[in-house]
Amino acid sequence: MADQTPAPAIEVRDLTKSFRVNGRDVHALNGVSLAVGHAETLGIVGESGSGKSTLGRIVVGLETMSSGEILHEGTAISGVGRAERNARLAKCQMIFQDPYASLNPRMTIGRQIHETLRAHGSRQLAHNLATAAVLLERVGLPQDAAGRYPHEFSGGQRQRIAIARAISTGPSVIVADEAVSALDVSIREQILDLMAELKGTTSYLFISHDMAAVAKFCDRIAVMHKGRLVEQGTTRQIISAPQDPYTQSLLEAVPRIGRRR
Repeated sequence: MADQTPAPAIEVRDLTKSFRVNGRDVHALNGVSLAVGHAETLGIVGESGSGKSTLGRIVVGLETMSSGEILHEGTAISGVGRAERNARLAKCQMIFQDPYASLNPRMTIGRQIHETLRAHGSRQLAHNLATAAVLLERVGLPQDAAGRYPHEFSGGQRQRIAIARAISTGPSVIVADEAVSALDVSIREQILDLMAELKGTTSYLFISHDMAAVAKFCDRIAVMHKGRLVEQGTTRQIISAPQDPYTQSLLEAVPRIGRRR
């Protein structure tokens, strides 16, 4: 009998990203391979400069890889035409650390969600604005938020707007790059709860240096250090029995997690 196991929502194989600095190659990513299953949340952890954000930006098409392969639901995007490649990348959305920087200060929130929907083929303004109002209510904001501007909202509210915009196109994969790290602890918990509530069948690549947030939100964890993947496993495995010394040091820096081991 044929194997009926579905292909991962997103998979990277032997991914490398190099930059030329002062006449030599610097590897931001060096042979990274991992996969995120359907409706699974994979946490990517590591200190600044470990390659986490570069990985996320490559997955959604904001940066190019130097070598390797990216597969969307089993199909390598390097082996398809431009139209199909763009269609597959459109199924991946990103939530950034600083939502204000990713929002147009001169455009209402409703219009910005409209522009996202329009870029994905839905061109009717009235319909898209109505959709925006529903989405904003879904993430805990009043419907009249659609007619307001980014500066009228708090940091936590702007992150809710970023989530509404990310889910507006019904993506199969969301890359959340330090999406809660700049928020106060109480607001961080609210946003994590909201993301979990809205998850549904969406897969998450949850990039963070916050081990406590990753432990709460993620099904599995992958640990990166200096551009390499040094360890991955279920959240329980990584938290309770880390194998790599670098992973152990990350956990020891978070006392309430360290005490669980």
